[in-house]
Amino acid sequence: MIINTVEELSRAVQDSWSIRNAALQGRITYYTTVAGARAACMGMRLGQSSDVYELQALHRELKI
Repeated sequence: MIINTVEELSRAVQDSWSIRNAALQGRITYYTTVAGARAACMGMRLGQSSDVYELQALHRELKI
């Protein structure tokens, strides 16, 4: 897992692109925000204890 946050500096953005590209080629999970990485870690901690729902099925149940 890669967690990479960047500043708006030109060099930082270039480095971020290289890291993201390597992660995608290596099929490595990649997060660009601390909030996203934290949510992923919480999900991993829960593991198999959570139910999984199909998004389309939830929308059908809403009947909006």
